[in-house]
Amino acid sequence: MDPVNDTPNRATDGRADPLIGRVLDGRYRILTMIAKGGMGRIYKAEQQPLNRIVALKVLSVPPTDAGRGEDFRQRFYREASICSKLTHPNTVRIFDYGKSDDGIYFIAMEFLEGRTMRQILADEAPIAPWRVIDLLKQICSSLAEAHSMGLIHRDLKPSNVIITTHADGTEFVNVVDFGLVKDLEGAFGDGEQTQAGLIVGSPMYMSPEQILQGELTERSDIYSLGVIMYGALTGRKPFKQESALALMNCHINVPPPPFAEINPELEVSANLEWVVMTCLAKDPKGRFASVQELSRALSACDKELRGMVTGLQLEIQEGRVILPLELEEHLSRRPAGSSGPYSGSLTLNRPMQVEPPPPRRVGLYVGLGALALLLFIGAAVLVLVAGTDTPPEATPAATVAPAPVEPAPPVEPSPPDGAAADTPAVPTPAPPPQDKPAATPRPADKPVARPADTPVTKPADKPTAAQPADVPAEPPAEPDKPVAEGTDKTDPPPDPGAGDDWGKPQSDIRNPWED
Repeated sequence: MDPVNDTPNRATDGRADPLIGRVLDGRYRILTMIAKGGMGRIYKAEQQPLNRIVALKVLSVPPTDAGRGEDFRQRFYREASICSKLTHPNTVRIFDYGKSDDGIYFIAMEFLEGRTMRQILADEAPIAPWRVIDLLKQICSSLAEAHSMGLIHRDLKPSNVIITTHADGTEFVNVVDFGLVKDLEGAFGDGEQTQAGLIVGSPMYMSPEQILQGELTERSDIYSLGVIMYGALTGRKPFKQESALALMNCHINVPPPPFAEINPELEVSANLEWVVMTCLAKDPKGRFASVQELSRALSACDKELRGMVTGLQLEIQEGRVILPLELEEHLSRRPAGSSGPYSGSLTLNRPMQVEPPPPRRVGLYVGLGALALLLFIGAAVLVLVAGTDTPPEATPAATVAPAPVEPAPPVEPSPPDGAAADTPAVPTPAPPPQDKPAATPRPADKPVARPADTPVTKPADKPTAAQPADVPAEPPAEPDKPVAEGTDKTDPPPDPGAGDDWGKPQSDIRNPWED
């Protein structure tokens, strides 16, 4: 329904509205008209004797023969009964419905003081992405209840979304004008959807299957949500045509242009644009399977926007959003049916990694194990070769020389290499000293203590601590490479998050929101 600015006692064509001032069905005193649509008008009325202000929708039913009129009556009461059971906070409540003595069908609904989304977009579009996400998630919450009851809205557009503001400044969505009347046109003539002003839906927001009079499902409503999001984020409608026929052809055959073509200055994340384009898929199977799936995708984009997720790349399989496990678990903390404005209570203490982290400790453990083995072998060599605490230059060879079965003279140049040369020197000296370890237990305590302390604190300092003369030697730095590699793997990959600077480019269309 479109809001009107008429005087309280005049109809839109300038003639006096006969319903103004009338008490309809003995209960509703009509005060003024507030909106009009293809199948009726909405009035501000007072429900008596409760003195409650309501929005009274009066249906404009074309004259029909008795058979079709009865069909309409049955459809009206059946769907009105279903819609009256909608109780979600983001859905406008239906209080009453019926038919007056003079044949006027009416629906009494909750009266709201607020602005339509159409008015907000006309004044402020493009609006900030976080705000679009918030409003759309609330719309999804309303639709989820209706879809679960088999109701398809069929006419989602900004003028059917009323935004009220709470005392704390948060915006609250109220979805109006559900599919209650949209299915009633079947009572008139051969099931046509485009008869004598009974077009079901607005051409700007109609899905391809709706235009082609195909089967309508909840994915048809999702397409309409995609058109709303496209305009809210870019400040432009996806298609701009002079005639309704040309516009409908675009919905069926023409892909919507990328955001960058509409406005190069827009700062909308690739994931959020992907969500919009997925909603606008020509084939219903390419869209989200439900508004719950759309809401999950929007929640993931919200996390990315707030810097809680990095490296996010959304995908869809058979209508379901594929999310990383860690993000999936975090989103599940918020009840799926919850509604209302988003708060900052979901902020994480650390940025969430979208991809599962690689095994980072394995390299560290392997490096430490290899280092420990090298140090043990080096200690054994020092015990057998060094013999004393004297610097291992030419003296260690003299100390080991008295050993009876000593084939170590060819290994005399290896002691100066210390632990760094331990790996190649291990096969030769190790077997002979084992024959006579009796004279070496006492000196062994000192060399073992020195290398053992060194790798715990700083493995690279071992050669300089044990032998200052070996400072020029380069090999001691080589055992440190496994440790350095293991240490690097523990650091999380630096994945930049989405930027938070959401500047609002100015729209160059004066009033792009005519439905």
